[in-house]
Amino acid sequence: MATRFGDIGRLRPAFGVAAAVGAGFASGRGWWIPALLATAAAAGLFWRAIRRERRRARRESRPATGAASLRPAPGRDPAEAFAAATRLFDEAPRAMLLVDSEGGVAYANLAARTLLERDPAGRPLTASLRDPALHEALAAAFPRAEIDIARHGPAARLIQAWVRPVPVGAASPPPPAPRLKALVVMEDVTAARREAEIRTEFVANVSHELKTPLAAIQGLAETLQGSAREDPEAQARFLRLIAAQTGRMTRLVEDLLSLRRIETDEHVPPRGVEDLGAILDEALSVVRPLAEERGIRIEADDFSGFPPIYGDRDQLAQLFVNLLDNAVKYGGKPGGPPVRLKALGLREGTPRLVGAAIQDRGPGFEDHERARLTERFYRVSAASSKAKGGTGLGLAIVKHIVNRHRGALEIDGAPGKGARFAVWLPMAPAGAAGAAGAALGAEARSGA
Repeated sequence: MATRFGDIGRLRPAFGVAAAVGAGFASGRGWWIPALLATAAAAGLFWRAIRRERRRARRESRPATGAASLRPAPGRDPAEAFAAATRLFDEAPRAMLLVDSEGGVAYANLAARTLLERDPAGRPLTASLRDPALHEALAAAFPRAEIDIARHGPAARLIQAWVRPVPVGAASPPPPAPRLKALVVMEDVTAARREAEIRTEFVANVSHELKTPLAAIQGLAETLQGSAREDPEAQARFLRLIAAQTGRMTRLVEDLLSLRRIETDEHVPPRGVEDLGAILDEALSVVRPLAEERGIRIEADDFSGFPPIYGDRDQLAQLFVNLLDNAVKYGGKPGGPPVRLKALGLREGTPRLVGAAIQDRGPGFEDHERARLTERFYRVSAASSKAKGGTGLGLAIVKHIVNRHRGALEIDGAPGKGARFAVWLPMAPAGAAGAAGAALGAEARSGA
């Protein structure tokens, strides 16, 4: 009690003064006003001391939280203490790595294992993240930095990382493991950065591509208001031109929005199991009427025996519609060689990929143009593309759909010999299609 209520003990002189003054008042000395004030002051100090002791008792009775809770309890097994301290990290939405003094990963939470697509624990950090700025920060005596890490590959990623030192006394792996040095917190900001880039490019591209049709519509409208006001034939012709330019703008905006959606989700591969033959039949049913109008034949192989693939059905249908439509518009001739849809089977050297190819006998392209065909708004013949309703975005959409599916796109061609576009897609396990079909059937029955 002497230590717990030391503040109260320090009030004894005040109580002594109050008592002396009170005794004088009681003996008739006339000190009643000083006595009353001293007694009130002593009572106030006494009440403050009691409240202070109550708050201290409540603080001491609370369980430890925050960083203090990560410190091992005295006498607790070090391995058990470290496991208990890091178990909470698996619930964190951001990726977290604990790095030791030798550059090894002592622990990676669930979000980190998902982000890196492997468990880096027990390996050097360089095996999972090769970024000079990150390793320079970790080499410092007290690591503290904010870094952007670019991961290259078919689906590039941008990771934002925060490096902070591990507090002294925090739970660590038991010896002989090295002591912990730094906490690395990571977040995949690919989608956010890509969203900003796409928004900027969208504004620039739209302003450029819409300038010509808008100017044409404005000029035609002014003519209709002026010299063609009393000319029915001119009015009909100009209205057809306005409708054509409006349709071009509509297609352009639709393709830009479609490309934006695909690029936003490009870092997330689809996990649905689909029948490639059914997707190709759907694409053929869309393009064949256009080909028949132009007198162009399409010949297709039988894809009924193809293995199931991982994919997004709508995006893959859009991909093959774009390729077939391009082949018909730019590579087909009325009464000429047919456009071919060929089955390729398994890809050599990459047995988990199966493919299909679209081949035409059109004008083809020069070798130096091959790498640029999938760029936005790039056209081998701008005049021909615009005359046939092209937006310059079809192959860019194809490229990004293939990237999202973790597949491959091969482009071959030569001047006067046509073009060939081969699409390779990841094959699903043999029983996956049946399992997916059974799940869909069960869902339909339950809905009924």
